[in-house]
Amino acid sequence: MNTMRRSLVVIATVAFITIACGAAEQPSTHVTYVANEGFLIQVGSKKVLIDAIFNDETINYAHVPDPETLKCLEKGEPPFDDIDLILVAHKHRDHFAADSVSRHLSSNPTGVLLAPTQAVELLAASDPEFERYGERVKGPDLQLYRSVEMTVRGIRVEAHRLRHSAYMVKDPSTGKSHNRHEEIENIVYLIEIDGVKLFHVGDAILPRDAGYFTGESFPKQDVRVAFLEYFDWSDETQEILHSRLSPDHVVIMHLPPQAEQIEELARRLIEVYPNAFVFRKPMEAHSF
Repeated sequence: MNTMRRSLVVIATVAFITIACGAAEQPSTHVTYVANEGFLIQVGSKKVLIDAIFNDETINYAHVPDPETLKCLEKGEPPFDDIDLILVAHKHRDHFAADSVSRHLSSNPTGVLLAPTQAVELLAASDPEFERYGERVKGPDLQLYRSVEMTVRGIRVEAHRLRHSAYMVKDPSTGKSHNRHEEIENIVYLIEIDGVKLFHVGDAILPRDAGYFTGESFPKQDVRVAFLEYFDWSDETQEILHSRLSPDHVVIMHLPPQAEQIEELARRLIEVYPNAFVFRKPMEAHSF
């Protein structure tokens, strides 16, 4: 090997070592689908539980935690042990059950709950010993299009209040339609753990709040996983995702419980979002 060739090899080797040593590789994101929009997210040693603690068995349009899973959720048993942060998007029965959340908090003495005030009020009304949680329960009173940022047990979280998806019903006495969900406090969460960012919309539909994502209230992000409702796939939604969130992966949620319907929706959604991942059944896990 001549001198010039040896020098090139040395330079290339040094460059490779410098890049390899200098690059701070982000930890993997382990996601377990619990039910509906409920997920257990683990990055390194940190665990976040979002919209997973609910118990209404009469729900027939989405998965519900089965009795064994619910027992583990309430008692803080594996895989729901040592949860650092419990997040709730809004008070609806397919996202939140006050009695079950109270049992989890009692079993998990270090976990912190962050939820909209409407959900916290339900929790306080259902638990006569609510005051014992003290600062472990945080219910920021957010007006529409306002946000709050905090760090909880090493996890940075931004809570943004956006509109819940519309549910139009007709008033039989007047014949006029109104949005039943107009006053629901829906919180969208941007979570950051060890440099890994995750985005969960709750029941928000991105185009309904499109202006929020183009203003200063929500700077451009680079998100590892965006959790999105299965019916939010418009061109405008795709543009918001591309220009403001840049997710590596899109996890589809709020799916129906029927396996054949999930498969049909999965085929359509993966055409829209090539980076989509669809969980087929509760307690299925995947690393991103």
